[in-house]
Amino acid sequence: MKQLRTQKRLVYLSIMLILVLCATAIRPAIVATASDGTDTQAFLTAARSFAEQAEAAGGHHLTAEPVITVTSKQIQAGKMEVTMEIDAMSVLNSGPRDAEPVLAGKLQYLQDHGTTLSAAAKKAVEDDIADWRSTIESAMTVPSEGCFSIKVVADVRIAGNIDTNTLQVYVDNGPMQSNFIPAAQFLKDVRSGWATVTEAYDSSASIASAASAKGAVAPAATSSSYNRTIAYQYADRWAKDTTIHCDSATLQNTANWNNIQYPNYQSFYCNDCADYVSQCLHAGGIPTTAMWSYCTNNWDRAGPLMGYLKDNGYITYVASRLDCKCGDPFFFEDKDQWGNPNGVISHTVFMAYNDGKYTYYDAHTSDHLRFFWDGTYSLYFYHYTHVIY
Repeated sequence: MKQLRTQKRLVYLSIMLILVLCATAIRPAIVATASDGTDTQAFLTAARSFAEQAEAAGGHHLTAEPVITVTSKQIQAGKMEVTMEIDAMSVLNSGPRDAEPVLAGKLQYLQDHGTTLSAAAKKAVEDDIADWRSTIESAMTVPSEGCFSIKVVADVRIAGNIDTNTLQVYVDNGPMQSNFIPAAQFLKDVRSGWATVTEAYDSSASIASAASAKGAVAPAATSSSYNRTIAYQYADRWAKDTTIHCDSATLQNTANWNNIQYPNYQSFYCNDCADYVSQCLHAGGIPTTAMWSYCTNNWDRAGPLMGYLKDNGYITYVASRLDCKCGDPFFFEDKDQWGNPNGVISHTVFMAYNDGKYTYYDAHTSDHLRFFWDGTYSLYFYHYTHVIY
């Protein structure tokens, strides 16, 4: 009987230990307290809640607890402001793969026009569908990292307690310098950024038209010479979010760069976006030439880089971010005072993830790893491209 009681006690203790471990696992990754004793747990809880909402808005769900890093904390005039970086791992919600809008529209186009398309056009559309099927399958089964920079603000009572009823969450959606917008607006933008059946249908029509005009397989087919996986893995490796300022508007940390292969290039201090994208493209297989190599104008500047890639047949322009896939660069053009493109290409970034619902890019100037992108940032006109090498 004594042995039985001992066994029961061990079982009970084991169950309690499991419950404690599970409870610990669902807590935010970091719990911090301000130097004046003000507890920041409410801010961390808000950050965790935001991460879950952001993934849900993108048709995803978390596969692990988000890692929350407090980057700054200020208490002034009765308010407390905490900025945090959130690294979240997630997968696309499972369901019928071909029911995803990005595939449903393309399949509908093929059903409607497959019998009348030229051989080249039909193959181009079929290859594009196969590519997206592979992408969606991976998105549903392989966890992918996404990063968010947020700011949480709340009132602080005289006693030093946080008034949780006043908590407000803001999200940074600025590609080159911080631009915090209310979380509600950000989540709305995420949902509105989903690829639609109509967009996918029109995309296939564009692919078929390009193939017919060229008389060969359209650019949307995966190239055998360019390794997209290696290209975006290189991009992920050499980009990292940072709070270190290069100047008043730019966040950079050269310690995160590939300085052994590409020594710090000081001529473009605080502005190495094109250098970074060129490195990614070269890692993927685009060969260097006398006109495009490290420290040349076409390598180091966004505008000349875009021109070189287009003029030499390495990229084609696509209508939207829907066809700007992993391993593709895209470019930012400034606008004039009336909101029209002014011809100045001022920035370039590298697409690291696109499943038709969530889109992330990697970049330098400012340094970003898996930065969420829906194209709503209105200060620029965007040139989306697809590598065809």
